[in-house]
Amino acid sequence: MELVVSPVWLAADVFLLLIIGYAAYYALRRISRYSEPLNRLVEITAISLILATLGRALDIVDDFSMNPSLRNIISDAEFVLYFFAIAGTIYGILNYMSNVEKRIFPSPETPIRKSRLNPGAFLLITESCDIPSLLKGLESPTLLITRNPHNYNDLPDNVSVVWITPSAENGISPTKLHVLLEGAVKFLREGGKVVIIDCVETLLIYNEFKSVFRFLTALKDNVISSGGTLVLVVGKETMERRELNVLMREFLLAENVESLFKTSS
Repeated sequence: MELVVSPVWLAADVFLLLIIGYAAYYALRRISRYSEPLNRLVEITAISLILATLGRALDIVDDFSMNPSLRNIISDAEFVLYFFAIAGTIYGILNYMSNVEKRIFPSPETPIRKSRLNPGAFLLITESCDIPSLLKGLESPTLLITRNPHNYNDLPDNVSVVWITPSAENGISPTKLHVLLEGAVKFLREGGKVVIIDCVETLLIYNEFKSVFRFLTALKDNVISSGGTLVLVVGKETMERRELNVLMREFLLAENVESLFKTSS
């Protein structure tokens, strides 16, 4: 066998082989170290890197091949290996992203039942924490967007919680209003009926009022078009009067939790 490429080309092939091979070894050593879905990503990545390593090894063999028939066979084998390596990498990344999104922004998992709340968008001004009593009276799929999920214990199965936090991996940053909107709309399209937000004040700390208001009105329009219910819960003394007045012109003011529920005729 004789080298049919330049030494620089051969050196590049060997260098890539060593890098990809080490990456495959690194990924293999970390299988079963992590919980799902990260472990699944590591498994798929390791397999993809092994295939890519084999492809690079064939590349080096091809660098010394003078036989046209053999080079064609090697070229076909390389294509197959690289094809599955790239496809596996893409699948692994997309699968991981999908699972992370589902964990942060869950979909309705309970059977879709008719909502007991009046449809529309409401503003509930209260000093006490009335949300637990509101949640326990619901049977339809409900999305709770909150700054303090630890305040809600023993939630019914129909309630999904989104944590608003600037630091944790399992939550959503309060500055990502577009992500919140997309997730809430997706929840509604998949059968969700109720969206409750108890952290409007937190959103206002991290965003200008105009941005938060645009987010809330866009969410309101989507909720109403789906026949659902949006409830904003704010404290009496936690917002500026001017901002509160703007919200009161856009959202129906609820006297109390009981007024949100439909009355039997």
